[in-house]
Amino acid sequence: EMAPAIYRVVNHASIPGPSLPPTTLWEVLEQWGSMWMWDDLELTGSFEFLVAAIIDGSLTCVSDGSYIKEMYPDICSAAFILECSRGRGRIIGKFSEKTLAACAYRGELLGLLAIHLILLAVNKLSPSLSGSTQIYSDCLGALHNVEHLPPHRIPSSCRHSDILKNIMIHCRALTFSTVFSHVSAHKLDHFLWEELSRPEQLNEQCDSGAKLAIYDVDPTDGTPALPLPLEPICVYVGQGKEKMTSDTGERIRFHGHHKLAMEIFSQRQILLPSAFVQVDWNNVNKALHAVPRLFQLWACKQVHNIAGTNYRLNKCDGTHSPLCPSCLTATETCAHVLMCEEADRVKCFQMSADNLHSWLRSVDTCEVLEEHIMRFVRSRNSEQFIDCIAGNRDPILSKLAKSQDKIGWRRFMEGMISKEFCKIQDTHSRLVGSHLSGDKWAQGLSTKLMEVTHGQWLVRNFLIHDNVSGMLALEKKEDLQIAIEEQQEMGMDGLAEEDRYLMEINLDDLETTSGEYQAYCLLSVKAARDAFLIRRQRAQAERQRSQHNHG
Repeated sequence: EMAPAIYRVVNHASIPGPSLPPTTLWEVLEQWGSMWMWDDLELTGSFEFLVAAIIDGSLTCVSDGSYIKEMYPDICSAAFILECSRGRGRIIGKFSEKTLAACAYRGELLGLLAIHLILLAVNKLSPSLSGSTQIYSDCLGALHNVEHLPPHRIPSSCRHSDILKNIMIHCRALTFSTVFSHVSAHKLDHFLWEELSRPEQLNEQCDSGAKLAIYDVDPTDGTPALPLPLEPICVYVGQGKEKMTSDTGERIRFHGHHKLAMEIFSQRQILLPSAFVQVDWNNVNKALHAVPRLFQLWACKQVHNIAGTNYRLNKCDGTHSPLCPSCLTATETCAHVLMCEEADRVKCFQMSADNLHSWLRSVDTCEVLEEHIMRFVRSRNSEQFIDCIAGNRDPILSKLAKSQDKIGWRRFMEGMISKEFCKIQDTHSRLVGSHLSGDKWAQGLSTKLMEVTHGQWLVRNFLIHDNVSGMLALEKKEDLQIAIEEQQEMGMDGLAEEDRYLMEINLDDLETTSGEYQAYCLLSVKAARDAFLIRRQRAQAERQRSQHNHG
């Protein structure tokens, strides 16, 4: 005790000694970290068989990847086998990876990476090891890219560069040779097991193991892709939920735009942040990128209330009426275009809703979702989603309803669907064996909802711009009719005898035509009157000149 209530604590500890080098294959793998790749590793015999098999060239390495896009679009897997052809032992392993970059090619690369890492671990334990090993894969592209890696760097535009870079940096300097060979896939579909070569048999086993690795994954698990062994740096975006596997530009732009859009939507009172985070932006973004450019521009104008409605035209030109051209009572805004109560507009909306209903049935939509979606759509903003599921106490549906109600009916009809839709439909698709994943279904739903809203704009624009019955055409034809009637009141006076046939203009055709013929006749009559007047003035001038000369 140094002083009252003050103590001095002295402790002594020895400096830790240097860590001992690994002595087993497993210790090498543990030293590299990211043990998730080896969770299902099975060993027959002892690890020492690898050294002996490499020395005498009897080690056969086979890998295969798997990807079931329709059922698990963000999961790929790999399985691998390292076997001594002289029966000393074998290693079997399988693992899966959940990533937005999932595809069959990535699964093949992961299998080849696992083989290379095990061979590297063996080389770490036996630095002077010589010999050879045969590596087989049924993917020619993966084999070619791994065998012919660039000497120094992987191009930034190269897909799955995280895997290729790992092999390039760590596995190029093996002291023994590796021979890459292609093996035909799915030979068991056409031949008996006994008729297959040993690499073909091992490839069939890897194919089954890779598929099993996918089926063992919980698709609702939100764990992001983990770092690969020996991967020193990883880039994650989306609050650490998504690992970048190659060129990061596209995904970084998406997440940057996502953050920027949240701020803009909040400032313009389109969606509050609490509602913005409920939207399935991944699938909405993909849906928008799959439609034509002009459709994208329309969707942007509709959401941001800058489309060419009468309200907006009135702000630019005060003489322009701000009223809806259909109901002629309400101010026409972007919201009103979608919710106008005029009979023909309502009829058009219901027809578009029928088309949406037909699409929902054609893509094996969950019956409960189908029922509640259509009720919500047909409510035309008169009900909340929570009202549409009244009587159903399913907590999953309640969560969906609360989420979608934060977004609102109008935004729903503009393609902004809740993330909960995809989750429910994805589960349903797996249960019924549907060919369409939850993500693809959600993208289709977003597009179809936007098409319903766009249909209202098509009807509105036809009403205004049609060259026969559109409002602008009618206004022009009214002016045209007044001008023609003025010419008819003037009679034949001022027309030459040969031009009087022009007065036979049929005004009845104005109701069923664009009025182009009548406008042509009107111009002809005016031109004939002007020509007659000019000729008469010239004749008078000529007479006056003649009288003057004779006088």
